[in-house]
Amino acid sequence: MTIEPLEEKRQKAQRYATEPERFRLEGIHLRMTSEHGVREITFQEGRWSCTCPFYADHHTCSHIMAAQQILNGIQFDLDR
Repeated sequence: MTIEPLEEKRQKAQRYATEPERFRLEGIHLRMTSEHGVREITFQEGRWSCTCPFYADHHTCSHIMAAQQILNGIQFDLDR
């Protein structure tokens, strides 16, 4: 009995999912509607950024913190 090609790929994907060191998150681009307007949140080259005025002075903001909470289930180092 042979394994169907799609089932073989599912099994391989499950194995890959247990080996997060194979992956490197290169970037994220999110658009979020906040209480004060639309914000662009990005993760590039190991750094978070946001288009809100608070970020400009503090290098973090509630929008980035919320994005990090949403993405917390991803097994990658997002804060390197």
